[in-house]
Amino acid sequence: GLWLRVCYPPPPHNALSSPVAEPYARLLAVPHHFTLGLEQLQRGVVSQGDRTRLRNFVRKLAHGEPVNVGFLGASITVGQGSTYPRERGYAPLVYKYLHNVSDAIGYNNAGVGAVTNGYFAMCMSNHLKPDNDLIVVDMCVNDMIQLYDASHSAHESILRQLLAQPRRPAVVEAMFPRLFAYYRGRPLYSSSHADQIGVLAQYYNLPWVATRSAVWPDFLKNATGYALDDLVIQDHTHPTDRGHAIMADLLIHLLRQEARALGTSEPWTEFDDRLLARETTEPMLEATPREGTPGICRVGEAARQLALPANSTGFEWVDEGKPGNPKWGWVGRKAGDELLLQFSTLVESAASLADMAKMHFMYLRSYDQMGIANVSCVQGCTCPHLKIDALKNIHASETMVVSLPISQSPSCVLSVQILERPKDPSLTKFKVVGIGISL
Repeated sequence: GLWLRVCYPPPPHNALSSPVAEPYARLLAVPHHFTLGLEQLQRGVVSQGDRTRLRNFVRKLAHGEPVNVGFLGASITVGQGSTYPRERGYAPLVYKYLHNVSDAIGYNNAGVGAVTNGYFAMCMSNHLKPDNDLIVVDMCVNDMIQLYDASHSAHESILRQLLAQPRRPAVVEAMFPRLFAYYRGRPLYSSSHADQIGVLAQYYNLPWVATRSAVWPDFLKNATGYALDDLVIQDHTHPTDRGHAIMADLLIHLLRQEARALGTSEPWTEFDDRLLARETTEPMLEATPREGTPGICRVGEAARQLALPANSTGFEWVDEGKPGNPKWGWVGRKAGDELLLQFSTLVESAASLADMAKMHFMYLRSYDQMGIANVSCVQGCTCPHLKIDALKNIHASETMVVSLPISQSPSCVLSVQILERPKDPSLTKFKVVGIGISL
């Protein structure tokens, strides 16, 4: 339903209500109608982390310097669940507030529907510009992240790539909840990947906001405005207009906290400059590349051009997305359909051609009609044989990434052939999204 959003009242605490110096007072004066009350806002900012980069962004924004803000995530960042994604999604709501503070701001919504951390670890540069001052990361509900495994390492790789951007951006983790029992044996509170991502947020000392932290006491009471249907749509994952507004509130509150500090008792000093120049710490996980370098990502039109249509049978180049959120890929629909892809596996940074590269095979895993496929190197290169089952046992669709060693070659031919599913021959759809190559 529709909920009246009221202005956030001035905090009663004397220290917080002291006069804020210009230009930081502008961030507090720009109107924003908060859905959440002060107590909820304070709960929802789980950690301010190392505040230096966020302070730097707020400082530049307040002084009218040119700044860029990026949003990296899956369908929630695209705006799914809201009635008007380009206006009522959390990302455009935050951007609207920032633009009202200063019109010298660029906006890059790098949301891509139905992708996982492995996808962005390889293909982030295809979507997110490299010149951001603030980046909000929403990758909490997709994927099957287990502590310290490959999917966990993929998220760490994303963070390292973002932190290494030349403008030393503030990176903020924005954690949405799943409000259904995704993992057997876990409490509902832990159905998202906030716990796993939270370990990395703590390791890199990142600012971290979470919807579940802000609303959980009210959600448990089924309080007005905080019932299940108030927060998420029917899939119990994508936020409603109100759910998007709650996340926007938390992010804006986080920024206003820093504006208040900079304009009162914690002005920017040379000490902040020294902190800003620090290098990022070493990776937490052994599997994470130090630089998080992604290599080459071939998706979209680049993936279309890899196919050898004269030698392939049954597969078609199809967009299964919605307006504003395309989902292109090669789709086969019956057993025996075969797609041949030809591409280079050479990696410039390799010390020798004898060094094995890594192939990152991207495919759709979904709950509807999905089948099994054999993936094998058939000409010009060698790689382990893969048998992939693309059927997912819950109502969700995601672009999965499976990585395997592959020999370096200027011309490698990969075969993807759909198999018959023994217990249900009708499930034979398979979709190839793209190919990545790294060292």
